[in-house]
Amino acid sequence: MRKTIPLAAACAAVLSAGMAVAVSAPASAAPAEPTATVTKYGRASLRFSASADTVLGQSMTASKSDYVTWSARQGRTLDSKKVETVADPTGSVIASSSVGTVIDGLNVGRYAGGYGQAAAAGLITHEAGTATTTAAGPVIGFAGAPSYSGYQLSNSGGITITTSVNSAINFKYDVQYLRSEFWKYVLPEAGEKPAFTDSQRSGADFWAYARRGIADAKGTGKNLDDLTVRSRPWGGTSGNFKNMIDYAPVGSANTCGSGASIGFSYGGASISIPTSNCSKVKGITSRSSSLEMGADWDGHTSDQQAVEALSTYRVNEGYTPQFADYIWATFSDWAHSGVTADIKWTDTGW
Repeated sequence: MRKTIPLAAACAAVLSAGMAVAVSAPASAAPAEPTATVTKYGRASLRFSASADTVLGQSMTASKSDYVTWSARQGRTLDSKKVETVADPTGSVIASSSVGTVIDGLNVGRYAGGYGQAAAAGLITHEAGTATTTAAGPVIGFAGAPSYSGYQLSNSGGITITTSVNSAINFKYDVQYLRSEFWKYVLPEAGEKPAFTDSQRSGADFWAYARRGIADAKGTGKNLDDLTVRSRPWGGTSGNFKNMIDYAPVGSANTCGSGASIGFSYGGASISIPTSNCSKVKGITSRSSSLEMGADWDGHTSDQQAVEALSTYRVNEGYTPQFADYIWATFSDWAHSGVTADIKWTDTGW
């Protein structure tokens, strides 16, 4: 049985994501239902390394080191001094981001009943700056980096979320994680004419945006139940967008298999991103904007899971689009009376 419990109004932040909490119990479990809450923290309330105590500071250092190592494996060499690492006020969730990715807020879901463990985590970010110089793309990635023809890679980056050991909140698990990547592409002037009509090209430029989200319980005794990525134009900039041309996935993508990909082709311009596992991946069903895209996975696994999403846009000529990104994951806990609490993120508009 699943019961949905609405949350209080979203806190004021640069972006505001609506949340809802759904609680469920296995058929064999006791009838008592646990509850869960989601707390939203804007950037102003986040903790930085300089304000961290010894235990949290060690966790933040480990998280940063892990992120730098992971980025190197993706072909991105980072200066650890320029990697921003933050934590929520309780020190339960830590996020590290590459240069050029701004962390706007952390959302943390917790089980009630005194456990104190973070059961879910969400992150709102946006790309800093508007430079369009070519950036080096990842060499490898989970399921591989996007492939493209005709387009030019404008920027790419990523972010990671881990959990920390903090005795103040009785946190017991420190190795589950979330990771998010993005790639942004522009179609050069020379590639526009073969791909689009004169009417479509008039006063317009063409861009593509790709996302990947990865989550893993990492043997903590928990299972991943939900993984969602979303992207839309940065707040207040949608007036610079003429329209979204295409987005994927759309609806259910149950036919995806090994070696599959999602993508688009227009004349001599094409772009695609390999899919990692589409068995239960679908396009986001609630889109508060015609310019929003994303992907959602729902299931129950202790293995690593990833989702991918891709969109193409027609924007005002000369404008470099910026996007607000969101990633959310829910982990269920079988360690306490066999009862799980699914903490679900439901978009009601940023």
